[in-house]
Amino acid sequence: MENGQGIIIRPYQKGDRDGIRALCCETAFGDRGSQAFFEDDRLFADYFTRYYTDFEPESALVAYKEDKLCAYLTGCRDTRRFVRVMSVFIMGPLLLRLAANLASGRYKKEVSRRFLRWLALYSWREAPPIDTRRFPVHYHCNVARGFRRLGLYPAMGCIFLEQPEIAAQKRLHGSFLEPTQKGVFGRVFSRFPKQLEYRADKPSTLFSYVLGSDTPMSNSVYGGNIPDFYSALERMAKYYRV
Repeated sequence: MENGQGIIIRPYQKGDRDGIRALCCETAFGDRGSQAFFEDDRLFADYFTRYYTDFEPESALVAYKEDKLCAYLTGCRDTRRFVRVMSVFIMGPLLLRLAANLASGRYKKEVSRRFLRWLALYSWREAPPIDTRRFPVHYHCNVARGFRRLGLYPAMGCIFLEQPEIAAQKRLHGSFLEPTQKGVFGRVFSRFPKQLEYRADKPSTLFSYVLGSDTPMSNSVYGGNIPDFYSALERMAKYYRV
């Protein structure tokens, strides 16, 4: 699919893997980048992208302008399967590498150690609850700087939801971490209350604990049926530049 601005949206291919991993690290934590929190890009990218590129690549999309990766969407049609695969095939090797790196003293930055402490002590407490049996589908979409406000997020979301295997699941959920008062997605989704069957929020200490930031942050999770969310994405494309 060509979006009228010279950007091609197409299914993921194996050759896109490294670009997705790099863009994941580049855009992490509101464009601060993964290095602002944790100095091991390999482990960071494994945690946030490996399931989608290695175990469910058929649900992923990429957007390119010529040779430049503009955006990617990684998706999952069954979050319970995602949890099983993460637990058995991804987290085990990841934790072993993490332990070896810690033992060897590889991580020199205090911010990395604070980030790991936050993960162990607080991350799981600050995650809002979601019924993944009721809302099985989820996806992530990251857009590179210089290609935002072009409608790639809603365009790729709609293409993902049109896939027959995804649409058959009926419902989806999503989550985001944003400033409590100025979050873009929080403001956008607040305009579509009829499209959301469920929403929960919890304060997040990630930025304050790791970076010492005094900006209040929130973890938010939403759930809804796929046709309604598709309609919300169409309205988002029409009225919001995201």
